[in-house]
Amino acid sequence: MKTLLTTVAVFAMTGSATAQMAAPANPDFLPRAAAEDRATGLNRMLDTDRDGVVTRLEVDRWAAGKSIPPGMIDSMFTDADTDHDGRITLAEQKADALRSFDEADTDHDGRMTAAERDAAERKYGSPEDAAPKR
Repeated sequence: MKTLLTTVAVFAMTGSATAQMAAPANPDFLPRAAAEDRATGLNRMLDTDRDGVVTRLEVDRWAAGKSIPPGMIDSMFTDADTDHDGRITLAEQKADALRSFDEADTDHDGRMTAAERDAAERKYGSPEDAAPKR
């Protein structure tokens, strides 16, 4: 499994994580700056106690109603929590989103096209892939 690209960052970059995050002006590509902006929105959404950090408990509460395997949650939290203190700061969240963005932006032009996003989802999987099939 890969960083937040596998789960929450993909949600955020595609606009499906939360209605609180605005859709990109051009749905055909996402500029690098938008990944950082969306990480900020994601941090605000997950930080339910408004203390400025996201804890594993907050992530678990968010994930409870979703079909995201616990291992994927473990991976994304560990990858984002770079100082391993059990809390994801806004700076860590932004850095993780930018790392994921840069990896998906295979031509390194500062824009993630729909094709690059789709390729990253195929390479690393997406939350929809993790959902049980009925």
